Amino acid sequence: MRRPDALFVDDGDILTAASSAAALDLGLYVVHRDHGAEVANAVSRRLVFAAHRDGGQRQFVERPLPPVPQESLAPLLAWAAERLAEPLTVADLATRARGGSGHAPPQVPGPVGHHAAGLADR
Repeated sequence: MRRPDALFVDDGDILTAASSAAALDLGLYVVHRDHGAEVANAVSRRLVFAAHRDGGQRQFVERPLPPVPQESLAPLLAWAAERLAEPLTVADLATRARGGSGHAPPQVPGPVGHHAAGLADR
């Protein structure tokens, strides 16, 4: 049985963390599992991070979500989420987002305002 306050979960082939901070816990867990306690403790000291936290820390603080503007990627992401079993290409996503898959990269809507191709360089 899984604990609702677990920092991370190891399901064998899939490991997942409850938050970005819990991802550090998960990383140390993987180091410990693969290389032992001595190496994990050394990494922990180097990161100035606890070698092990039991969980129970609140991972999510409830606050209202801002309204999603019409130009957001939310509709495209929802459409793609409904098709996870299908092979989706970048061209499929671009066509669905009406950005096309031509020569000019689509403009990322919303507050980012950069070309999608340039985001990887940031």
